[in-house]
Amino acid sequence: MAEALSGMGLLPDAGSCHLLEEGLHSVFAWLDRVNTSGYHAMLVTRLPPRRLLGRVDLNTVETLWLTERQAANTISPSLERLASKLRDRIEEKSGLIILDGLEHLISQHGFAAVLTFLRAMIDDFGSSGWRLIIPIEPKAFMSTELSRLRRESPVWEIPEPEELIVDVENQPDAPEVKVEEIEREDTTSQPEYLTSEDGSVRLVHLTKLPRAGFSAAVLRRRILAWRRMDLDVSELEPAMKYQDIDRAYALYRVMEEKVRTAVELDRRVDLLISKGDIANATSFRFRIRQLTGLQEIWRSLDILLED
Repeated sequence: MAEALSGMGLLPDAGSCHLLEEGLHSVFAWLDRVNTSGYHAMLVTRLPPRRLLGRVDLNTVETLWLTERQAANTISPSLERLASKLRDRIEEKSGLIILDGLEHLISQHGFAAVLTFLRAMIDDFGSSGWRLIIPIEPKAFMSTELSRLRRESPVWEIPEPEELIVDVENQPDAPEVKVEEIEREDTTSQPEYLTSEDGSVRLVHLTKLPRAGFSAAVLRRRILAWRRMDLDVSELEPAMKYQDIDRAYALYRVMEEKVRTAVELDRRVDLLISKGDIANATSFRFRIRQLTGLQEIWRSLDILLED
């Protein structure tokens, strides 16, 4: 799987180490689009687990929290321990490791020590079937430091969404469906969702998913996108385990219509806020995101907005 993705340009070549200067939010969107079921993916990050919820599928991506805290799935920002962990991991098969927090490591150990660590990792990964990607913020480095990092680890750019092909698993005869056809309006490609005046995440319409090309991988991406809008789509999650793809799609279509109604209701709540009815608006926002009592909310808004 990893070799096939490399051949398509969706992953760097095996044994390579690259900087990624697009930010961690781009990594989350990219992992949503690339099916990681056929190889191992690990994310080492400064973000605590609670901040990863809804950003990355924790069922398919191993995560390690880079912190001094002692807890499960954590690792100390010690260069020695980190190097040992990565070496242990790359002894297994092949895959992808994303190392976030290089700036923090430099603040802890100094640029020279981290550069030495990076060179050692480049040597280790070079003889393995693994790839190492290091997201950084270029503005956090002096120009001389950035030049040295780029010389050791060439910059890799995440392919644009239109270059990615959705995995049509369980449907060998189905045509390939490009992501731009079914996810063009999916705001997983953006770092953050827009917010309404009251600070809530704004609900937006996503492109309807056609039956052709629908799969568990596509469904997973859509569920994650809806979760990022704070929508409770838990009743759709059983569809991920259905062997019958038609049954899964039927349940998805029911949820899709609910969400589209919720989006329209959320826009009407904006009108209610403009009239100064904050109390009702706050209550409606919560219920809309729970996807409960939508028709009742619609009737209530009809009455309140007529005044």
